[in-house]
Amino acid sequence: MSRLTDSSGNKGNSRAVSGIRYDINTTVSRTRPGASIALADTSLPVGESTPVTIPFSARVTGLDASDVNLTHANGALGPLTANAEGKNQVVANNSAADTTAPVLSTATVSGRDLVLSYTEASGLGLDATHPAPATAFAVSSSRGVAIAVESVTVNATAKTVTLRLTHPVDSGEAVTLSYTKPAAGNNALQDAAGNDAANLTNQAVTNNSAADTTAPVLGTATVSGRDLVLSYTEASGLGLDAAHPAPVAAFAVSSSRGVAIAVESLTVNATAKTVTLRLTRSVDRGEAVNLSYTKPMIGNNVLQDAVGNDASNLTNQAVTNNKRTAWTQATPRPLWSAAPLARPSPSPTPW
Repeated sequence: MSRLTDSSGNKGNSRAVSGIRYDINTTVSRTRPGASIALADTSLPVGESTPVTIPFSARVTGLDASDVNLTHANGALGPLTANAEGKNQVVANNSAADTTAPVLSTATVSGRDLVLSYTEASGLGLDATHPAPATAFAVSSSRGVAIAVESVTVNATAKTVTLRLTHPVDSGEAVTLSYTKPAAGNNALQDAAGNDAANLTNQAVTNNSAADTTAPVLGTATVSGRDLVLSYTEASGLGLDAAHPAPVAAFAVSSSRGVAIAVESLTVNATAKTVTLRLTRSVDRGEAVNLSYTKPMIGNNVLQDAVGNDASNLTNQAVTNNKRTAWTQATPRPLWSAAPLARPSPSPTPW
C-alpha cells in the first residue's frame, strides 16, 4: 500500500499480511441530483418580483444563474444563494415587467363555437380568472339572423377565448365579431399580468362549419280557424327558406265533411321554422282535416331550408284541429238574476 496516498499526499505503510483479502469499491455514483422549482407567487403584477426556490435531492456546488435555461422564461433571474446544506438554491426574480397586451392571431367558428387565438409574450398566458362578460361581444351574420354569445371560456395556457353561440353558424355564412372592453371593473379580455387586449370592430371570422345536408322534418301540423300551421325541426340556425316559398298550388287540404277547402296564401317564418297556410274558409270544431304537399317538379320555389335542402312530400297528413268552442243558438248562455228591490217604509210624519 506504499503506492497509495490520502487526500493530503501521505503515503501509506505496507506490511505483508497473509490470508487476508481486501476489496475496494471504486464505483462512483453517476446519478444526477433531482431538482424542482417553487415560486412564492405564481401570478405577478407589473413591476413585482418573487423569490424562487430550487430544492435539490443532493448537495450541489458551483451552480450559478448561467446554469439555468431561461429560453422560455419571460424575465431574468438574480444571483443564486445556497442554504447551509447546499441543497436549496434561492433565486431572486428580477424578471422584466410584462407590459405587452395580447394580440389577436386568428378568429374561427365551427358550429356554435367561435374561438379567438391570441399571441402573448408572457408564459402565464391569458387571464382566465377575470374573463370578459358575454355582453362585451357582438356577433353579426351576413344573412341577418341574430346570433348572441351564450358563454365565454378562457384557456390561459392555450391563449384562447371560446365564445359559445346561441345557435350554430352554417357553412358559407359570413360572420363578423366585435368586442368592446367594459368601462368598469376588471373583467376584461386581458393577459395574466393585466394588460388589456384591444377592442375588435367587425373582425372577420373564418368559417370552418360543416355543411348542412339535413332536410327539415315536419314536427307538427295544426289548424285553428283559417290558419293551418306546419312546424318543422331544422338543424340549421338559419331555419327555413322564406325567400323561395312553395306555391299554394303545391298544397291540397281535404275535410271529412266533404266541403272544399283551398289554400289562399302561404307565409314562411324562417327563424320560427313554420309554414302558415291561409285557408279560404274556417275549419269547424270537430272537423277532421288532412294535408298533402307535392314538391314542384321545376324551379327553386319549394318547401326547403335556408341552404337548399328540400322537405319531403306529405300525403294525407293528419292535422290537429285546435278550433275552440263557438257560441251558437243551441249553446245555452248563462242567465243573470237579481233579488227584487224592497220598497222602503215611509218615514213617520213629524208633528
